[in-house]
Order: sequence, then structure tokens, then C-alpha cells
Amino acid sequence: MKDRGRQIGETGGFQLLNQLQRTARPTVRFHLVGHSFGCIVLSGMLNGSGGQGQLIRPVDSLALLQGALSHWSYCPNIPIAPGTPGYFSRIFSQGKVLGTTITTQSSFDTAVGKWYPLAAGAASLLVKSINFYGEANPLPEYGAVGAFGAQGGGDDFKALDARMASADGIYDFTPGTVYNLNGTEYIRNGNLTEGAHNDIVRPEVAHAIWQAASSRGMAG
Repeated sequence: MKDRGRQIGETGGFQLLNQLQRTARPTVRFHLVGHSFGCIVLSGMLNGSGGQGQLIRPVDSLALLQGALSHWSYCPNIPIAPGTPGYFSRIFSQGKVLGTTITTQSSFDTAVGKWYPLAAGAASLLVKSINFYGEANPLPEYGAVGAFGAQGGGDDFKALDARMASADGIYDFTPGTVYNLNGTEYIRNGNLTEGAHNDIVRPEVAHAIWQAASSRGMAG
């Protein structure tokens, strides 16, 4: 599913975004919102094939809700593999998001918190993934954006951890920065299989998306 989402994004999705940008007036702003594997589709749209795609212009904001892709996907230098960039790192090194990027996390999301690392790293890595926030191992080797946010380091990649605000809260978003929003307080309802993975239809989530989109406007 991850590979299928990447292929769709890099091909048809990338072409669609470029066609829309080419047709629209320069004043029209583009705000992308994806959920789960949809975060891979949107990342592929921005990246183009192999990260070589060139957009007409940057998009204005990006929201990645409970993303089912690696938490190292966007950094230029993966800490556990020095010198290796994340697959989608060019999105930020090439400035393809002009405004704010947000990701959401929830400890109640079983799909990305439990099943994703098992599928990505095989059952033998379960021990590594249990102690998510221990001092010796603050992040697992295999983890999802929907569980840990976008992580890693680099001069072109700025990611900050924050709490999701209430539906009338104010965010101090800075364009060009990634904000990992812990939404455990709000994204919490679901079933035994997926947990709260799909519990995103909430005013607090919509408000965060709107604030990210608006921060581009406040920045001019």
C-alpha cells in the first residue's frame, strides 16, 4: 500500500497538481491535506518521480494526519543511518512547501503505533519499538509519522513538537516549519483493530489545518 500510494502520487498526482497550478491564477493558493497512506500520496505529488519533479510553484501548506509512513521520511540526514536522506527529504530541501506543515499524532492510534512498526520492521523489531520514549532509545528504528511526527535533523528541516490546541486555540505557526501536533487529547476514539486512526473528523483537527493554511496568509 505504501508503494502504491507513492507511485500514484509521483505520477498522476504530480501531473494533476502541476496542471492545476498551471491553469490557476498566480494568486490561487494550494493547501494539501492527507490522512494515513494519503500522506504518502501527497508527498509523492510534491516530490515527483524519485524526488526529481519540479512544481510550477510551492504549495502554501501541508497537513499530514496520522501519517502511515516512516518518521524519518522528510529529514535530510537519518540519525540511525548517517548520510542517508529520507525518501521525501527533497520536499523541504527544495522548499516545496512555502507555508506551514503540520503532522498529527495520537497514542490511541493502534494502526500506526503498533501495526505499522511490525509491518515495517518485522516481528523481531517489536522489542525495539516497545520503549518509545526511553532515555537510551527515544525513538524506534521503525515508527510512523502518526505516532512520532516527522523526525530527524538537518539545516533545511525544522520540526518542532507541540500539543494540539482546542478548537478556538491560537497557534504561533512560522511558515517553513514542520509542527508535530500531539492530538492524543482529541484523537482517541476507535475500534480494537485500528484504534483512533480514523478519528480525525474533529473541530480541533480542522482548526489546526485552518491555522496552518492561514499562517501562510499572515506571512504575506
